[in-house]
Amino acid sequence: IMDVSAILRIHCIAVKHVDAASLKRRSRQRNLVYQAALQGIFFITELITYFLVSQYSQNKWQAFALTSVSWCLVNGMDGFIVLVCNRDFRGRLLKLIA
Repeated sequence: IMDVSAILRIHCIAVKHVDAASLKRRSRQRNLVYQAALQGIFFITELITYFLVSQYSQNKWQAFALTSVSWCLVNGMDGFIVLVCNRDFRGRLLKLIA
């Protein structure tokens, strides 16, 4: 709910300010809000999988996949989301690769 309200607030402010500095600042704020929203969605999905869905597993391998593997995937995706949403990290990563 907080992420949705932040996205709506950024959109409302966008209508009022149109100079170059505010556009750049708004772009960075929008990326930060998207990053926080994506991370929240992934962590909520992992918690639901870990605590609720794993109770219905039929064997130990399903339980393992729904608990340990989902935990590892979500924490790995957290770093990926930071790289995708953060322009500074992307730029440094591209400099290292190139």
